[in-house]
Amino acid sequence: MSLTGFASLGIHTHTVKRLSELGIQEPSQIQADAIPPALSGRDVVAQSQTGTGKTLAYALPVLQKLAVAQREVQALILVPTRELGMQIVHTLEELTKGTDVRIQQLIGGASIERQIDKLRLKPHIVVGTPGRVQE
Repeated sequence: MSLTGFASLGIHTHTVKRLSELGIQEPSQIQADAIPPALSGRDVVAQSQTGTGKTLAYALPVLQKLAVAQREVQALILVPTRELGMQIVHTLEELTKGTDVRIQQLIGGASIERQIDKLRLKPHIVVGTPGRVQE
């Protein structure tokens, strides 16, 4: 039996199932091109039009490589705008629903004290704008 879809790219079965629950069956071209080298630990520089699935192209390998039992930041995703940061956090939360993966956003326009308090809870992934991350 040959693997198809996201499974053929090396994505774990439970993630493929979650993607299917979200109505995502087949990888886009950018995902098919970027996921395998990212999973193998290679650096990836990729470019694609808006709406082609770039977030999943890097988020799926990041999620797959997390050691969830380790309560520490394992990935930092820097974003240029608050809006993009919130979109990425929403996507990550949807993908990890029902798991122990912890995600924290560090973006302006929200209480820095609350964000620092949540960092003390040791999220696995931090999504932030450069200015707020530097603060």
